[in-house]
Amino acid sequence: MNAEHRSQVLTINQGGVPVGWIGWQEAVTLYAREAVRWEAGEDWFTVMGGWRGDGRRSTLRVNSIISIAQKASRFERTPPLTLRTLMARDRVCLYCGLPVSNADASIEHIVPKRQGGVTRWTNCCLAHKRCNNRKGGRSLAQAKMQLVAVPYKPDFFAHLLLVASGRVKVDQQAWIESFARKDQRLS
Repeated sequence: MNAEHRSQVLTINQGGVPVGWIGWQEAVTLYAREAVRWEAGEDWFTVMGGWRGDGRRSTLRVNSIISIAQKASRFERTPPLTLRTLMARDRVCLYCGLPVSNADASIEHIVPKRQGGVTRWTNCCLAHKRCNNRKGGRSLAQAKMQLVAVPYKPDFFAHLLLVASGRVKVDQQAWIESFARKDQRLS
């Protein structure tokens, strides 16, 4: 199996609106079930199959962007707020500004829950466990701490790029960016 098979395939609905990422195996299944309506990407890769009775090997070409049968309406979806998605959005601890490892990462509520803070994108940030513990259940002012960046809610299209960071092909990024709000930080 070559490295291209580890690539994600961008799925779009029949109106061209990005829906999400799938692995190459799921893309092959959609092609086999004739569920791919059209292709929009510039990149293709070939998946090698089994051997035919005539001694030739079967192959299937998979496009980097495929349209699947789904409603063409434009929708506003809020990306899930998880530690993984916060790590993709913030990349560093928003208290000290240093990189955060998976083992040392925590979701920090800027306005603590005990002070009425809620779990939403604009009130949560990535923090080292030690920075989170240092702040505790206090407000920023009470803890005499500051944020190094302002938390924001990514739109769904920015989220697609964040979660696939480092694995997005040029044609996929251009397609998604054409739908993203112009004020969103995309990478």
